This record gives sequence, structure tokens and C-alpha cells, in this order.
Amino acid sequence: MKKRFLLFLSFALICTLVGSVSAVSVALEAPLNLFDVENLSFIESYYDDFDGKTQEDIYAEWNGVVKAARPQPITEDGWLKADWDTSTGVGYSFKQSFRDARYDFDLKYEKTGSTSHATFVFRSNTNAGNFYGGMQPGSTSGNVNGVGFHYYNSSAEEGKMTISVADSAGEVMSNISQFHISYPTGIDFTQKTHVTVYDLDDRILFFLENKPFAAVIFENLVGDTYTSGSVYQSDGAVLGTFEKKVRRETCFAITSRYTAVYLDNFAVGQENTGALLYDVYGLDFLQIYSDGFDGKSGEEIYSVWDGVYKAGNPAPVTEDGWLMADNLNAGTTGLGYAYKTAYANTKYEFDLKSGVPDTSDYHSGIVFRTAPGANGVTSAGGMYGGIKPTSPSSVSGGIGFYFYSTVKPGYVTILVAGKEDSVMSEAARFELPYPEGVDFTQPVSMTVYDLDDRLLFFVQDQPFAAIAFGGLQEQSGVYTSGTVYSGAGAKLGGFSKAVVRNSCFTVLNRSAGTTAGGVYLDNFILSKLPSSITEIEEISTSVVNGTSYAEALKKLPDRVWTVLSGGDEGYLNVLWEESSAIYNGSAQGVYEISGRLTSDTFLLSEDCNVTAHVKVLEPIAPIEEGKNLLYQYMPVVGQLHMGYIIRTKTGKLIVIDGGWVTEENQDQEGLFRELCRISGSDHPVVDAWILTHCHADHISEFIRIGYENYNDITVKNIYLNFPSAEQAYSLERIDELYQRFVTAYDRLLGEGAFASHRQAQRGDVIVVDDVVIDILQVMNGSETNINDTSMVFRVNMDGQSILFLGDLAAKSGERLYADWGTKLKSDVVQMAHHGQQGVNENVYQMVDPSICLWPTPVWLWDCEEGGSYLTWQTKIWMSRLNVKQHIVAGLTGTSALEFPLNLNTYAPNVITGVNYNSIIYVPKGGERPVLPSTVTVVDNLLQVRELEVAWVGEVDLNAVGEYLLEGRLLLDETLENPAQLKASLKVVVYDEAKTFLADFENGLADFDAYFIEDPGVNMQGVPRDVSENWVVEDNKLVRVNDLAGNSGDTTNIAVLTYAQKTFKNFILSVDVTMGTDSFWWPTVAILQKENNGSYFLADGLGVFIQQAGVATVWGSGTNGPIEGKAISGYKSSVPHNMTVIVLGKSLKFYVDNSLALDITLSQDLGEGYISLMSVNNASTFANLVIQEITESDISSLTDLIKRAESFAVSDWINGWVEFQDALEQAKRVSVYDEQSLIDAACQQLEAAIAALVPVGDATELAQFVSECSVLAKDDYTGASYKVFQASLDAAAALTRNPAAQEALDAALTALTAAKNALVRVEKAALDALISGCEQLERKHYTETSWANLEQALEEAKVLSALEQADRQQLEDAAQKLNEALAGLQVSDSCSSSKSATFALAALLLLAAFAIKKRI
Repeated sequence: MKKRFLLFLSFALICTLVGSVSAVSVALEAPLNLFDVENLSFIESYYDDFDGKTQEDIYAEWNGVVKAARPQPITEDGWLKADWDTSTGVGYSFKQSFRDARYDFDLKYEKTGSTSHATFVFRSNTNAGNFYGGMQPGSTSGNVNGVGFHYYNSSAEEGKMTISVADSAGEVMSNISQFHISYPTGIDFTQKTHVTVYDLDDRILFFLENKPFAAVIFENLVGDTYTSGSVYQSDGAVLGTFEKKVRRETCFAITSRYTAVYLDNFAVGQENTGALLYDVYGLDFLQIYSDGFDGKSGEEIYSVWDGVYKAGNPAPVTEDGWLMADNLNAGTTGLGYAYKTAYANTKYEFDLKSGVPDTSDYHSGIVFRTAPGANGVTSAGGMYGGIKPTSPSSVSGGIGFYFYSTVKPGYVTILVAGKEDSVMSEAARFELPYPEGVDFTQPVSMTVYDLDDRLLFFVQDQPFAAIAFGGLQEQSGVYTSGTVYSGAGAKLGGFSKAVVRNSCFTVLNRSAGTTAGGVYLDNFILSKLPSSITEIEEISTSVVNGTSYAEALKKLPDRVWTVLSGGDEGYLNVLWEESSAIYNGSAQGVYEISGRLTSDTFLLSEDCNVTAHVKVLEPIAPIEEGKNLLYQYMPVVGQLHMGYIIRTKTGKLIVIDGGWVTEENQDQEGLFRELCRISGSDHPVVDAWILTHCHADHISEFIRIGYENYNDITVKNIYLNFPSAEQAYSLERIDELYQRFVTAYDRLLGEGAFASHRQAQRGDVIVVDDVVIDILQVMNGSETNINDTSMVFRVNMDGQSILFLGDLAAKSGERLYADWGTKLKSDVVQMAHHGQQGVNENVYQMVDPSICLWPTPVWLWDCEEGGSYLTWQTKIWMSRLNVKQHIVAGLTGTSALEFPLNLNTYAPNVITGVNYNSIIYVPKGGERPVLPSTVTVVDNLLQVRELEVAWVGEVDLNAVGEYLLEGRLLLDETLENPAQLKASLKVVVYDEAKTFLADFENGLADFDAYFIEDPGVNMQGVPRDVSENWVVEDNKLVRVNDLAGNSGDTTNIAVLTYAQKTFKNFILSVDVTMGTDSFWWPTVAILQKENNGSYFLADGLGVFIQQAGVATVWGSGTNGPIEGKAISGYKSSVPHNMTVIVLGKSLKFYVDNSLALDITLSQDLGEGYISLMSVNNASTFANLVIQEITESDISSLTDLIKRAESFAVSDWINGWVEFQDALEQAKRVSVYDEQSLIDAACQQLEAAIAALVPVGDATELAQFVSECSVLAKDDYTGASYKVFQASLDAAAALTRNPAAQEALDAALTALTAAKNALVRVEKAALDALISGCEQLERKHYTETSWANLEQALEEAKVLSALEQADRQQLEDAAQKLNEALAGLQVSDSCSSSKSATFALAALLLLAAFAIKKRI
């Protein structure tokens, strides 16, 4: 839904004439200009289209009426919805309240019960003034307050709605003032309707679809409360007066009672006093240009600015840095400067001043919202002309702010010139005195906000003036009206001028004197509100097979409509990519083409791309000539629609109507593509297009082709006989459709073609090849609806005839019957008005067709006998005529008939319903039941037949339970079953000790009978003999006697209560058949406290199926009727099974084995009796079964579930999935299940708990990992550290994730061992020295030096063996040992002194290296 603009002005001329009409039927006169809101303007302060909103979002803005707990307040298509369900709320009340406000919104309703109404409310409390109470006369609903507009009210006279006024102190509904007013023509609140309400302190004005409807005028203000008033119709006639206190402050609510209410596009505008206009807090502008002008040359200036009038000022910047222009030499140097680029939502900051020439006709000004002039030079809208009130200077539109003028010194003059104005004297003029202390001949700082719908002027940082625009025309992009305000918010006046949306900026002056004045600008800063795209229109198109990429691009738009952040919306330019690697115009499919969005108007905050979807259609195969073909066109089988195409033997085309374009099929290929297929051409040629009448479901496709495909098709002739636009509007509100049709007609046949078209007349003959079309009847002006204007004609080809009736209704049908009689005989007939509520049976009798063409959707074809849509009646007529074939568009889709037709072949009928959904009860351990061999089916002509059936499914007779069998239908050659419908049979194996099966055939001794004469007087029954109102026929219980006959008669109720016991938890099953009156329904009353024949509204719950197949529960614990879904295929004339399961507060209601309602009652109703009730008519009950459900011991399982629910997934490492499955299975078990099932669930859950593996305690391991992590790799030998590092990594990984205790313990053990096995490098060096020393021989060295070595060696060995030796001790031992080695002296007696010396030298080298490098 498109975003709305910030400012919206009220309606202009649509209302002013209405308000001056005075009421002649009463003494009171209507106030003059009652509905005149032309000069009021409003600033939108709130808007919501509700799309995608959550419950939390809604209740942040709205109070729920009665409750605020509706889980899904928004429908899938974006409506805010409430229905009559007091457990979740009956409406919404907007939290904000206002005084003097305008409300705009769309609404609709859907009736869900009797005594219902749908209402929107003003001037109430936040509980919607309790207007959701009953409105029927005598209603005691209390504390009602405010003004209610009941746009649907079942208690009012048919065709009227109600306005209610209730005292603000609160009162009962029956005491409020009510005024009934007729619906406007064409308004149907079951469809989307637009409402506008002006709540203006002393009046509330109601507009429907932008037309005045009603007004409430308040009088006698006392404090903040009005005490009386009057209600008026749109023509000014007074409906009546009231004496009620009504508060001044407005609020808004919408409520329901037995209805569903829907609200969308809700907007609130506060009356614009002007003060609110200056609120620019929070607007975050982005600077895009600034200039102090210092030292700028003329070339530099004119690269950014256009010169006004001339662009030749050689020195535009003064020595002190002001951009200056004067009018002294306008012919050569120009009048001013216009910034070349225009934007939307712009902020201008600048300093300016004016010179003072010697002239009486001088002004300096700044100008906004003008357009470029001739040759691309900005003319500033001609705003440099004289501004005297009589000035004849030419002007072309814009906003002028003249800050200095000799016309009225000391005042600023604001001129608003429309695009259509030709001279300055036509501009709207507003004058404001200078702010105190401001002199515009001296430098003055200004800020101007040009914000699309308003223009704000700040002088010296203070609000000075504002212009608020309204009346936006989106197509042309101009505002058409506005209001000017002072800085204090005072309204200076309004104007009706066409003003463009884009901002621009100009500074200029005028002087007729001889002394230069000049206008001066400095420190100019331009900022823009950056925009991001929040919504963009979808772009898609179709091209014929073989279209090149370049040709496909021509089908894409150059601009797309976008909604941008900050309130902007408009068209952006698209630059489509010049080539595509994926597009293949010769291959059917959908291709994405990318484009980049650009804008000369909006500053985009980021690169914005757009994607178009181009569908390449399948190749069109050439069609062989030689046969006349008639196509019944139906692209969407569920849509009301009529379109036919005739293709002659030579390939020429004749089109009849065409069909409907709706949201459901607007994106499909449509009729144009079908014509391409049928003709075998990308450019089809239609020789004759015949239009029966001007309804959307017949001519929308014609309109679409006229708008979208007029260049791709040739239509030679169009035949119609429509009423004029004025006549059509007098019959129905189709003015917009009619105008679109005229446009399409002119596009297809040429501009102005419709204005000169010739109406087809009776007796005209249309000939295309050998197809001859005779026009039999056209409208004659006496018609009272559009359907009756349908043109009737007969198509003759190949010796056979087809009569087309369009939507002809009964009145014109009788004229056709009278004029033509038996001459209407035709082989084929198109069924009038889609086969229902068209012509009468006598017309079809004269036609006597062999084949019927039904332009009818499935839902309309399948309408049940007795329903409000009368296709069922027309089918019966056709059965009487022995029609051989019915071709239904909703069943076949688009289909073709080849002429000549075989008129003697019967087409197989189609099964539309299977009337067998039964239940068979078998006691546990009993014999296998005999299943029925046949079932009853209904075909598309409402004929009832018996068909053999084969049952599929298994039944365990030794296990209590329900077993569903499927019945496959055995067809003969006269029937088809395309929907694969089946019968169903439920076999219930039951426990005889807990089950009651009613055997009506053997008497009704177990029942007590009662009769309620009138439940409106007394809801308690009077005892009667069973035989007075009940008989048994074929083991079925049938209501007899005291039958009222129709719903308008007095209601009476025959009651039959099962008297042998009461039930609390049970399964009840019964087959019911509705009686002769389709309004009242056979009912089962359950949980009744007393056996006294009371109506279920007085005692217990009523369970029944309404006439539309809607399952309903009503009575104690429901707070009103609760309705479920309508049952598919429901027919009141055949039996339907009702099954009700009650378990405590839970109630499930099945119809024909399908769940229709699943509700929780507001209270546990305890035990009660069960009764059968028949209201007014001959209802039938059969196969009554009540199974009592006893409670089992579930305490152990409940305790176990409670324990299991305390478990957290983070506490377990394995077995959680299996545990969760077992827990969910256990939760599904209830106290009403068999004990064996409960025990098994308990055992399964216990086993799953036992299998859970807990998460271990990693504290000790984590601490040890932390300790080990500080050990440096360089301190240990590579081999030992490698083992240690692997163990450390594995242990650390376990501490980061949950792990079993066993794994944690193993990791701790491994890491401890690896740490203990680490070898320090100092010890390794010492051990190497020790090993080397041990290789030396004593005999080679002197005694003294050897003794020193032995002592050092012994100390080193002791230290090496010490586990606790630290690094320093090891290094010291190595040093000492090294020194001892260095002191060794070779003995003189050594015979191998060389070897000893060499060994010692090598060992000393090793020692030195070890000590220095710590290897």
C-alpha cells in the first residue's frame, strides 16, 4: 500500500453545494455550508497500513476493546481485524486523542451471527464507549457513551445504518438516541469502503467514498461538554435532535458484535494551525553544496548558476565576496541567479541583503518552485517582473519571497503564482511585517526548508512564514491549493494554484531607476534529505518468442514509481543494462533484467538497483484452417467471467465480451495471449468484437487490451448497444469503469471513435466468412439494471445456432420471450447471468437447447439446492429439458467446440458430492460388521444415484479405537469422477460397559420428552408424551407436529432428553438431517444440569450445524456463538454426522469426520444431561451413540513429566533427542487415555531419562590446562614438548564444549603424564656433560685436577637426578662442571697425551656451547 504524504487538505468543491440545501421536511434548518471543509487543512500526525505488524506493534498504539490478547490481529492481506470473541477482544481503540482532527480509513465487515452490528466510535472512553453491546430495542447493555456510527446494524430497518449518541456519563443502550439513515447507492460495507470523518469540536462530518453522508452538530457548550445537538443527512435534512452530554475531545475506536470488522490505511490529521509546520526537529540533512563566493570568476559562477534573463555579468562577485546582480543593466548583465539543479526535500542556508536604488518600483527577492524557461535558461518563473497588485508582467509559476520592496517598505511580500497564471496580477499575495530588529538592507541570515508539501522561512533562526500545500495530483506531480501562515502560526489565507513539487532556488531583483540597487547573496549552503527506497513497483512484461534483447528493453519503462524514506515518492529514472548473458528470446521462460535507478530530483543514500521480469512466451504454432471453432474462455476457473472467441474456417476472429481482470489474474497473460494462440499470430486481427453489456466481468479484458496491447492488435469493428455514461451511472455506479472503457475503445479504433460510434440495433446482421450473427434484442431504455441492457444475438454457422444471452435478467427476458417466442429455438445456449438469476424458465423452454454453455466458476456451479445463488434451480430446469451436454467453464477451463457439433451425444455427468460419511459401532471382540455395498452420490445436475463401493482399510476388533475406511466409487459409463471423490466410513470399536447406543426402533423408554412453546417467553420445557412430537421411521427419530413452517413464525422447540445418566467427559456421535425449514437447525444440547427440557441458552451448550454448513457451539462457557469453518460439500437435505468430544474444558466438534471446531470453554461445566432438540421443523436424528470417558491414574506420569521439564539441554551430552521425543509423547497422553497407554508412556520416559549422559565437571581440567598453557616451548626438549602439546590441545578442546566426565578424566590423566615427561633443555645439557665426563680416564690427568672434576661430577649427578631442580641450579652445576673440566691437566706420564688433550678440548667446547646456548 502506498505511503501517504504528510499534508493533506480537505475536499474542495465536492461538498460546498450540498451544505446550502435546507431541510424542507422539518422545522429546523441545516447550518449553512454544513459540509464545507474547503478551507480547512490538516497535518497528518499518524498513518498505518498495518502490513506485517505484530501483536506487540498493534497494542503499542491501540487498546484492545474488552481484551488485548488477540494473537494475530493482522490478516495476511494487511487488514487490522477483530471479531466477536470476548476471549480475545471485540475491537480496538486508538490510544491517542485529539481535538479538531480528520480521520481517513478503509473498512469492511463480515457478518458472523444474528443481532449483530459493526461500528466505529468517536468521543468515547478508551473502551469504545461500550458500543459493542447489543443494539436491539430494549437492550440493557450499559455504560454506553460517545457517538457511534453503526455501518452495519441488523436491528435497523433493512437498507439502513445507524448513528447513535450516548451520554458521556454512560447509559444503557436502550436509552441512547438513535438515528437511522439509508445506505448510499452503491455502498456495500462487506467490500472495502473509504471513510473520511472530520471531528471538528462542534461537529462530526461523515463522508463515504468522498461524498457527504451525515453530520452531527453539537450545541450548548458547558465547560468541556456539549449538552445537545442535531443529526443531518447529506442533503441538509435534519434527522432529529438529542439532549446528551458529549465530550469535546475526539478519539477513535472500531468494534464488533457477532461480526468481523476490518480496518486499513488508517490516517489521522490534526487541523493545521500553522504552529506545527515549523517542527523540523529530527530531520537529518546532508550537505551537497556550499559556496562563500570569495574570489569566484564569472566562469565559475555560471557553471553552477544560471543567469536570470542574461548570464553575462562579467564580475558577479563583489570585492567583499557577495554574489551580486542588479537590474540597472539588465539587458547585459542579468537580473539574478538560479541554482541549476532542482531537488525535493531541501534545506537552504544563506545570507542576503538588498541595495536601495532611486526608484519607486524596486524589489529584491528569492524564488522557489519554478521551472526552466526557453533554451534551458532559467526564467525564475518570470518572478523578476513588477510585484504591484496590478502588474502586467508575465509570470509562469513559482513562489516569490520579496524581502525588500519599494511597493510596501518594511514588509515581506509572498507571491504564489500557478503554472496556469499568465501575469503577476493573477498571483496570490500575502504580506508580513519585518521581524523586530531586522533590516534587509543589511546582511540577514535565512534558512528555508523546502519540504515537498510545505515551504518554511526562518529569518535570523526564527520562524517567519510558512506555506502548506495540498490537493496533490500524483499523475501531474503538482499541488493545487495551499495555505500561508505567519511565524506564530496564524493563518494569512489560502490559494488555489498549481505548484510544482520540486524545489529550486533563485535570487533576483528589479530596478527601474538610474542608481544601482542590486541583490546580494553569500555563504550559500544547500542540503538535502537523503532517501533510501522503501517500496518500488514490480516491473514485468511478456514478449513473443523470438524477441531480441534490444526489442525486449523497449517493453520496459524508462521510469518506475518508488516510495522513499522521509515521505518522498515519485518516479525514478531507470538505466537498464545494455546486454544480458542470460536472456534468450528464443527460449520460453522468465528472465531477470537489471537496471540502475537514478534521479535528478531525489538524493539517493545508496546505489539503487531494480529488477524487471521479462517472460518469453512459448512459440505460437500455426493453426490449420478448415473448421469453425468456438472457444469458451476461462483463464481462472474460480472467477466470475464471460468470454468467447470464434475462429472461422479461414482463421478470422470474432470475440464476444472477453472477461474480468482482477487481482487474481492481472499478472497472467490474459485474453490477448489467447487470441495470439488461436490466430497463430503475434499480431491478431479481430474482425468483429461484440460486447453484451458494460459490466466488469465482461469488458475488463477489452479494457486491458485497449490499454496495454493496442499497438499489438487490430480490431476492425466493435458492436455494442450501451447506455450513455449518465444513464449507466443512474443504474449503477460504474463511472470509472465506463470511462476506462471509452479510453480503450478510442485507443483501438482511433481518438474520438467512441463519441461517434453507431449503436448496434435489433435486426442488424454481422457476417464474417460463413458465420452469420443476427441481433435479436438491444436495450430500450426501460431497464432498471445494467444486466437487463444485455444485447441478445444468435450465431449461425455450419447449419447450427448458438444463442447468446449475456447477463440478461428476468424483465428483459420476458420482453425477449414475448417478441420471439418459439423462434428462440437454438441448438446451443449461453446461460444468462452465469446460469443463475438470469432469464426465467419459459425463455429456456423456447430455446430448447441440446447443449448449454455455462460461463460459470466452480463455486457458483456447485451451489447447494436451496441456496441464495440459483444455479441449482437452473440445473433443474435443464434436466426437465433433457439437455444432453453441459460445458461448464469452471470445470473445463478454456475449451474449444468444433463445428458442426454432434447434438445427439450425451456427455457423462460429473460426480459433485458423495453423501456417505457414516459411522458403524462394533463392541470390542464382536463380529466383523457388514459394510454397505452402495453409497449415494450427486452429479452436476443434482441427480441422486446409487453407486457400488469398494472399502479399503483395516479394523482391529480386539482393540478399542476408531478406524477410518475409504470407499472407492465404482463408476459406470454415465458418470465421471475427475475430483476423485470418495466415500468414508468410520468403524468404532467400543467398550460396551462405557457406551450407550440408542435403539430408536425398540422404543424411547430411556428418554423424557418436553415442549418449549416460545423460548422468548419461557426457556423451560413442559413435559409431554414422546409420541406427541416424535416418531421412529427406519430406526431414525423424526420430529412431527407443531411445525411452524418458516423462520418468520413463532419459534417452538421439541426436546428429547436421555434420562438414564449424566455425562462429564464423553464422545457423542449422531447423524442429523435438516428439516423443511432451512433456517432452523437440529441441535444437540449437552451438559445440562437439570432434566427439565430447558433450552440450551438457559442450561448447557447447544451444538449444531447452520444452513451454510457452519459448525456452531453456543451456550454456557462460550460468551456468544462460536462458529467454525463451513464444511465442504455440505447439503442440508442429506444426513451429516456430528461428533462432539468433551474432555473437561476442551470441546472438539467434527462434521463428517472433519474437525470443524476446537475450543476451550471458559469454565468446566461438570456433569450434565444430553438432549436432542428440534426447532420448528421436521428434523431427523439417527445413530445416536454416547461413549463415556473415564479418568485414569496419571499422577506418576505427571510427576515424571514435571521432573523431566526441569532438565536443560545444556546439562546433557548424549540422549537428549530421544529424551525430548519421549517427553513429547508423554505430554500427549491425558487422564482420559487407557491406563495401559499411560503406563507405557511413563516407562518410555523413564528409560529415556536413564539413558541421558550428563555433562561432566571440567573445572579441574580447565584449571590444569591454564597452568600448563604458560609452559614455554623453548624450555623443553622438542620431543617431550611435542607429546605435551598434543595432550594440552586435546584437553583444552574438551573444556570449550560440554563433554562427558569420563572423557574429561581421561584427558586430565593424559595431560598430567605428558607434563611429567617434559625434559628441560638445561638438564639435557647437564646430562650431556656428565656423559662426556664419564668417558674420560683418570690415568690421563693429574691427581689434583681429577679430584676437582670428580667432586663437580658427583654434585652434577645428584642434581640431575633431583626432580625439583630448577633452571638456575642446573646451570650452576653445568658451570661448575665446566670449570672443573677447564682445570684438568694432562699427566706428564700419559702416553697418549695428544688424545687426552683432544678429548678434553672437545668436551670443553661442548660445555661452553651448552652453557651459552642452553641446548
